[in-house]
Amino acid sequence: VASINDKEGEKESTFLHIGCAFGSGLVGQTVCMPADVIKTKVLSGNYSGVGNCIMDTFANEGFLGFYRGYIPAVMRQCPVIVVQMPIIEFIRTFMGLGNI
Repeated sequence: VASINDKEGEKESTFLHIGCAFGSGLVGQTVCMPADVIKTKVLSGNYSGVGNCIMDTFANEGFLGFYRGYIPAVMRQCPVIVVQMPIIEFIRTFMGLGNI
């Protein structure tokens, strides 16, 4: 299976997979972080429900309150994805399935 990069004369490499994995980990954590923060706060038992938690967080901490703990979360998530995705690509190539 030819990829777009192959048509332009570039070869997919481990460095490309690592860079894309890091980027996907960063985007994934950024998108999921507000839900993780709300889930953690609701499970702490200090809120009567999800709506109450969202309103209180926004009123007291603003928009950035939904990203509390973002840096540690990214530092946890990105290394996992950076290792995982190139391994998956290697296995796919080894099995003859081609790149995603």
